[in-house]
Amino acid sequence: MFTFKKAGKKSSKLANMAALALAFTVAVGSSAFALNYSGTQTGSGSGNKPISFSGYQYVDSTHIAVFFDKQTGSPGETITAELFDVIPHGSSGDKVSSVSVSSGGTGGQYSGTTDTNLSKGTKATITTSSLSADTLYDVVIHGVLEDQNGLSVGNYTKAKDLTFTFRTPNALGNYADHNPYVTFVVGDPDSTSGVPVESNTILIFDRPLASGSLSTYLSTLNSSSAGVGFKDTTGSTTVPGSQSHNAISNDYGSVNTTFYFPMTKQGNSTTVYNRTAGHNYTLYLPSFTDTASHTYTTFTNSKDNSTGITAFNFSTASTDYAGWENTGNPLVNLTATRDSTSQITVSWPVNQTYSITPAPYGFNVYYIDASNADGKYASIGSWTKANGSVITNTLSSPMSYSITGLTSGHTYWVRVQPTNSGNTQPVGLSISTASAL
Repeated sequence: MFTFKKAGKKSSKLANMAALALAFTVAVGSSAFALNYSGTQTGSGSGNKPISFSGYQYVDSTHIAVFFDKQTGSPGETITAELFDVIPHGSSGDKVSSVSVSSGGTGGQYSGTTDTNLSKGTKATITTSSLSADTLYDVVIHGVLEDQNGLSVGNYTKAKDLTFTFRTPNALGNYADHNPYVTFVVGDPDSTSGVPVESNTILIFDRPLASGSLSTYLSTLNSSSAGVGFKDTTGSTTVPGSQSHNAISNDYGSVNTTFYFPMTKQGNSTTVYNRTAGHNYTLYLPSFTDTASHTYTTFTNSKDNSTGITAFNFSTASTDYAGWENTGNPLVNLTATRDSTSQITVSWPVNQTYSITPAPYGFNVYYIDASNADGKYASIGSWTKANGSVITNTLSSPMSYSITGLTSGHTYWVRVQPTNSGNTQPVGLSISTASAL
């Protein structure tokens, strides 16, 4: 287990970056692949899907644990405290001070679920300043958090952060009778259209479900009856059974705050289902009984505080998301060269064959000054897009782009992002390193 403290804006690590060499190398991680059955239930999977959030647990007034379904660490980026924020709901004021990380596991202690096909994962225990009792907080997981394959949480969220809401228990350790807040996660956090067919559908409640009602809750989510559970609602008749979707929970230790439909599991022996492109879906919410024996049939949407929620609707993208170029080695090298005190040229290899389809239509280049408090772990909204229009994929390697208007003597992080033909379905950003001009 490793513990990482959250750095301030004047951290020595960022200060030391200013002394790096003038020429630098950027290590690029894979972006999302169009893979694993490609929307059908036949054939074998190829490549890897991005890391996905798989639950959280309120530990005590200064700790909250979050779980992921894949392992993190080398050769991917290390999880640090800069990748998380814990703030009062709908407000500001980050309370995170450090994070300790455990990755691997055999029985779900790090993935958060006892499902035997999701036994390995990562547990990040976040240390915060004291959280008030019976209060709503938002946890922000930065989209650049990545797994060992270099694939990030942001691969299926348009590189945006994943944010969910939880409530602390009252002074007696119980949950008061407040209408539960629920966070619905699928694709872009700001839109329910153009959702990638391969991303997990996730329900995150602000408190735990009573363990005695878990089996009933899951069976309702997986019901074959119309108007119940998770359904394809494209046609005039709701498709029963949701085409082999099977919900699970973060039930390790009877936590049960998060319920999701995994689109893939370890190995190819377990049936998975990728949603159909260009279809509409509805997730109907079953009644929810919390650990204080309060039962609810309607809920509050944590994203906009709207009440009376009984279902969530979304539609899938018409085509699959673009994949990165190198499926054999996800850590593709990208280089940058100093042209002047205010300009660098970034170059990256492209694949002429694209065995994983669809091929990227083009690329976007982003950069950020390393003096940003979260550095390369900063949210996508803090980065600057260098190019105006999409840089068309020429299929001629290497491709390059010049970033201008930089400040002499400053250190920058750079990212390259593949995108599809409509530039409406970008995948997660690649990793990068920094250099001074």
